[in-house]
Amino acid sequence: MEATVKRWTRAAAALLCSQSFLRGQVHSCYARIINVRTPAGRLLSLQEDGYLQSPLSLILDYDIEALTATLSPLPDRPVTLYLRHTGAEEWNGHLDPLPSLPARIWSQIADALTSWILTHVPERGLAPLLRTQEDCRVALPPLCRRVSPLLTPLLQSREGSTDSLLHLAHNLIGLGPGLTPSGDDLLLGLLAVLQISGRREMLFPAPAQQAFLHRVKTQTTDLSAEFLRCALEGNFAEPLAFFIRSLIPGDPSWPSRAKALAAVGHSSGVDTLVGIVTGCRLLKISNE
Repeated sequence: MEATVKRWTRAAAALLCSQSFLRGQVHSCYARIINVRTPAGRLLSLQEDGYLQSPLSLILDYDIEALTATLSPLPDRPVTLYLRHTGAEEWNGHLDPLPSLPARIWSQIADALTSWILTHVPERGLAPLLRTQEDCRVALPPLCRRVSPLLTPLLQSREGSTDSLLHLAHNLIGLGPGLTPSGDDLLLGLLAVLQISGRREMLFPAPAQQAFLHRVKTQTTDLSAEFLRCALEGNFAEPLAFFIRSLIPGDPSWPSRAKALAAVGHSSGVDTLVGIVTGCRLLKISNE
């Protein structure tokens, strides 16, 4: 079976090392996306036109529905897909750190994004958590009630310690329903902020990363584990990377980027936005 690669993430291109085939097993098929697990254990997403929805994603010039019909009945049988990728557009989803920003900038970003979320998607996913910042008497949905006390130790730690971050991560990983649970999506947004701020390696040194990845491997879904693993490598899907890059002060495109990210999944994009707010508040506190 052959397919032409139209676009792919730089991380996916590097993983395939420019080879002319993708070999692995079909892991899952949903919403015009086929996830293939490689022999090395990485999960690559094959999709049609649109945003690159995974840090390891390939957009194919191929009818994904037809491909799904061919592959989905054979989840345990190895698949080899020959790829024509000469001239394929390579998109870089790696977030390079910005110059150090003062606490007031992170505070302004957190406030503006909180206002946008509570105006446009106030009841979706973990968004109700943000209402408690203004009124602690707000009644929260069950999942938000579980998450709320987990955020308090992190946001009360002026140093933004590795221990408090790991405590949050270990309790959020795998929390909530879906292919990418809400707790994982929140962590993804938080990690994206730490990455672009240059604080990820400081707060997630090698031993902490190993503890984090072990918990990810055993406690959440395969797809979500791949997203979080890529986040520790600094690589993110297109809607999230576009939005994070638009947070540079003065960029007027951020509301439209926020809308595109909020549209991802049932609540995944919104939960990621809540994680971004959390990351900005953490940086605001630790930079004061």
